[in-house]
Amino acid sequence: MLDVPTWVWLFFVVAAVGELYFFLMQRSALEICRASRLDDEDRFYLLPASYRFMWWAIAAKWLGAILLAWYGSIPKAIAALAIGLVASTIVPVPHAHFIPKFEARLKAFEGAVQDEELDAEAELRVLRNALRHARQEL
Repeated sequence: MLDVPTWVWLFFVVAAVGELYFFLMQRSALEICRASRLDDEDRFYLLPASYRFMWWAIAAKWLGAILLAWYGSIPKAIAALAIGLVASTIVPVPHAHFIPKFEARLKAFEGAVQDEELDAEAELRVLRNALRHARQEL
């Protein structure tokens, strides 16, 4: 660890935490949809616009892993990636943190859908009910 510059570790950790955050966000939306017996694809309606930064976090994490291998060693980079993988399975999904973000996303859709088809409004109603159910159950 001492031979790898601090900025490389910091870069990797920040990127890995960012990716974990977005992973947990998507996992929360997926679990809410499954608990309400909705299609898995409906989770994308819940995810806020900031979710698109997930791809930047993933790219930054892999760049950090390459930098760890370059400045340190390949086993260090693999170990760092493995720690992130283990964290993604151990860290509980904080539904209470994400539900307000999902509700805000649905409110943004409501304004856009008012003049659209009735099917979209019905879909939003179903998703709102799923969030209400999730707030009580999860």
